[in-house]
Amino acid sequence: MALDTFSKFYYINQSIDQSNQNINFDEGGGSLLAQVAVGSYTISELALAIKTAMDASGTLDYTVTLDRDNRLFTISSTAPFDLLVATGAQAGSSIFPVIGFTVSDRTGFSSYVGNEPSGVEYNPQFILQSYVAPGFHQERIQPTVNEAASGVIEVVSFGVRQFISMDLMFITNNPMDGKVIKNNINGIQDALDFMEFATTKAPLEFMPDENNSSLFYKVFLDKTPTDGDGLGFVLSEETGNNLRDIYKIGRLRWRII
Repeated sequence: MALDTFSKFYYINQSIDQSNQNINFDEGGGSLLAQVAVGSYTISELALAIKTAMDASGTLDYTVTLDRDNRLFTISSTAPFDLLVATGAQAGSSIFPVIGFTVSDRTGFSSYVGNEPSGVEYNPQFILQSYVAPGFHQERIQPTVNEAASGVIEVVSFGVRQFISMDLMFITNNPMDGKVIKNNINGIQDALDFMEFATTKAPLEFMPDENNSSLFYKVFLDKTPTDGDGLGFVLSEETGNNLRDIYKIGRLRWRII
């Protein structure tokens, strides 16, 4: 299945741990502390993890939503509350910078929107090539084929894995036409940052159509052209095609989670 749209990826470029898991907030009776569970999250998963932590520590009912087009979090509750972004006792190890709440406390209301986008958006500069869509590549997990004396074949497995594949090409800082190949003066560094994150095997979100943020797949990197375990990559210059300062990574396979 060929793509005729540009695509994009969202990822949280840092795991949640003791250095950034804290949420100081106040429901009117003094400062409370919520702690998001340690782990690697996609941007959508992080919204639920924050709600779970705040619900467990407070008495109000919290809702955490994500504006997927702008990557802005909104934290709301059933009554006014304060987010102690700047003055909380654990401000130095809070999750607020990760989710785009910076500079000052938020007080006096029952809903707050982050002032900065959360996570990172990676936009491939060229339409993804040799695209294999969800559902078109499936493999059984640890299959065993048993044949009875009667000749009946039985397949036993632990489920089915699904994959998405594509070629990542035409990565460059050079000025381009902006239509066939997107302009990005940081195109090479953006691709390096993206692949360095992806090879940690942390989850991320892939959107086949960059203009449809609501259609996404949670994936992790399964395989690259140079590493069957998806733990390494090579950004190679297209010198063989006389394309100076234009790079490719080649075929990437992602496992749908």
